[in-house]
Amino acid sequence: MNELENLRQQIDRLDEELLKTLAERMKVVDQLGKYKKANGVELRDNERFRALVATRLDQAAKLGLSDSFVTELYELIHLAALEREAGA
Repeated sequence: MNELENLRQQIDRLDEELLKTLAERMKVVDQLGKYKKANGVELRDNERFRALVATRLDQAAKLGLSDSFVTELYELIHLAALEREAGA
């Protein structure tokens, strides 16, 4: 196997793990949405989101990931989570 194919296979494996992790996260989001609805808790908590992003940016910096990438990624995840919570 050549190096290019090997590297592509590594990316494919990592993408599969990433998708599985996101799916697990969304299952927890479903539970969170049900809890919030049952307990009259607002779906959106901007303070919690800002704190989450700040923590993730600290972690990302240690891993060599850019602030803009991580911020955009978590904004997308957050929007998807809010949609799921609303539908829970």
